[in-house]
Amino acid sequence: MTSGKSRVDSRPDLQADFGYRILRLLEGHALAPSPIHYWIFHDYLQAANEALVQAVSERLSAGRKLDSFVLHDLFERYVAGESLSRFNDMGDDLEALLSGIISLLRNAERTTAGFQACLTDNLQALDQAESSEGLKAIAQCLAAAVVTASSDNLALQRNLEEAEQEARHLRLELEKHRKASITDPLTGLLNRRGMETEMARVLKVSDEICNVMLVMDIDHFKSINDRYGHAVGDVVIRKVAASLRRVLPPDAVLVRFGGEEFVALLSGHSVQDAVALAEQAREMVERLRLVNRQDDTVVEGFTISVGISPASDSDTVETLFARADRALYQAKHAGRNRVVALGS
Repeated sequence: MTSGKSRVDSRPDLQADFGYRILRLLEGHALAPSPIHYWIFHDYLQAANEALVQAVSERLSAGRKLDSFVLHDLFERYVAGESLSRFNDMGDDLEALLSGIISLLRNAERTTAGFQACLTDNLQALDQAESSEGLKAIAQCLAAAVVTASSDNLALQRNLEEAEQEARHLRLELEKHRKASITDPLTGLLNRRGMETEMARVLKVSDEICNVMLVMDIDHFKSINDRYGHAVGDVVIRKVAASLRRVLPPDAVLVRFGGEEFVALLSGHSVQDAVALAEQAREMVERLRLVNRQDDTVVEGFTISVGISPASDSDTVETLFARADRALYQAKHAGRNRVVALGS
């Protein structure tokens, strides 16, 4: 017997029915049946991945949509996350290994150099010996040893330089992959994984500094996609991201959190500062006008709503976000295209 909850019946008729349910879910959310989309709904219906099921259920319960961006984020967080974690751990291990090899090479280089110095000293001391024949033999032997040591030292130096060059190359590759794993490809901003890492770091190192979070959302974004198409919707997202970059301080941690949602953490700024910056961003976005070059259609009238909350000493990224998200909810229900701040 099986529990039925965590396993799909292997009979073909039930498997077909299960696949049909997945396709109906995809259709209901206007999603293409891509491998990742199918995977997420498969695991959700199968209820085998509890963390994934909870994340999907919470989003559905809150009436929030499941678009392609969200499903890819869920896949990264709850399906591929373990693999990415192993990759990061591997990078740390490789870094330590390379550092160890370079350290050994440097020690070997110092040892060889010391041996050469020792031989030179002995050569200088040969004039104290009494037998000329013995002296000659020792001198020849020591000279040969010096030549060998010098040759070994040059080879070791070349090996060391090659190892250091390879280490630099590998470090650059690891850093490139690390950045790619925390970056949103459409906007160049941090993605949700990057948000968790960077914002946690800021909150940890700046306990005595005022931190403020902004949660921003493009108003009526679905209607933009429906009216102009997803390609135009992507341009709107990039333009809004560029506007936020222009207005917010360079040290702000700026994130594309969802399909049309952005999050920023400001360090060393008051709530009043954050409200003023948010109003500047809101007004800049409100003035944006885009022209579709294919048919000269003007895309205009898109706006953003912003929720703001300061961080308390006990806040984590999650608790601070939840409070700023509530402020965003109030801004949406108060008519959109506005800024609302909540206290800590």
